[in-house]
Amino acid sequence: MSCSSPSQREEAAGERRNMTLVVGYALSPKKVDSFITPSLLNHAQTHGVRLIPIDLSLPLLNQGPPFHCILHKLSHPTWESQLAEFSSRYPTLPIIDPPRAVRRLHDRLSMLQVVSHLHLPDSDSAPCSFGIPDQIPVLNTTHFQNLLDNCDVEYPVIAKPSASNGTAKSHQMYLVFNLEGLRKLGSELEPPFVLQQFVNHGGVVFKVYVVGDHVHCVRRDSLPDYDSDNNLGLLPFSQISNLAGGDRGMGEARAAMPPERLVSDLAGGLRDALELNLFNFDLIRDNRKSKGGTDHYQIIDINYFPGYAKMPNYEAVFTDFLLRHLLHRHNPPPTEEV
Repeated sequence: MSCSSPSQREEAAGERRNMTLVVGYALSPKKVDSFITPSLLNHAQTHGVRLIPIDLSLPLLNQGPPFHCILHKLSHPTWESQLAEFSSRYPTLPIIDPPRAVRRLHDRLSMLQVVSHLHLPDSDSAPCSFGIPDQIPVLNTTHFQNLLDNCDVEYPVIAKPSASNGTAKSHQMYLVFNLEGLRKLGSELEPPFVLQQFVNHGGVVFKVYVVGDHVHCVRRDSLPDYDSDNNLGLLPFSQISNLAGGDRGMGEARAAMPPERLVSDLAGGLRDALELNLFNFDLIRDNRKSKGGTDHYQIIDINYFPGYAKMPNYEAVFTDFLLRHLLHRHNPPPTEEV
């Protein structure tokens, strides 16, 4: 067992407080513009964190350390191969977040499966339940034709491409109201995709942002409620806002926020199950099942490394996250004095 004098421990603590933690980031140009703002760089630098870009034209191994951490949102094979090689050389250097964990959120066919296995602490306050919408994976054209032949779909449903990788194609979504609409979908969207049950939820979605241990929930305008007997057929999401009329946005102002305990527990459970630090999830209140004072919520989507710049005071939140994450590794508990 090692020991150190109080003066030695204070000197070491002072060195750690004065050290600059270097975070190399690898992000798309669009993500750099929206996230790596002058306000974030200045706030981080003031608190001992220096954010520097990784040169993607050079091998990663030629650029570090001095990195104390790598922050990224890239998913192409060449980059992931470089990350794996870098981790092999520097196994203790943290990568936020591991590509294998991020990859799970790139597939809508399996993205929400983890929710079914969450076990949250019991709470007596504001009793409520949670889950995910019913989903039908459509893997190929044969599977799609079987759906058309058997009419085994409860409408309306949302058609989402299985890939959730931030591309324009991954945002090509449709609201399907009946069999006629489903037939039309066949000429608009190629498999694989998922048909997710649409439920009325008051036109409001709760977006929950997670940054390590920090959780922030906001209300946002969402798809309006629909009557079950409408005959709209098929609607691309781009047309839905045009049909909402003057009430668009009124639900957001009226909707009560979900219980804080539920939001916090869901965020923590997903963080542990997904092994991710940076993500957000979309939560809705299911009007069909929210009865008798008990609300039922559904998680309908999970996204990696979302637009944090929209979050209040995100510069301080993110800097604090980096400090906690890195100092935990570089600042082990003091040895026991003997």
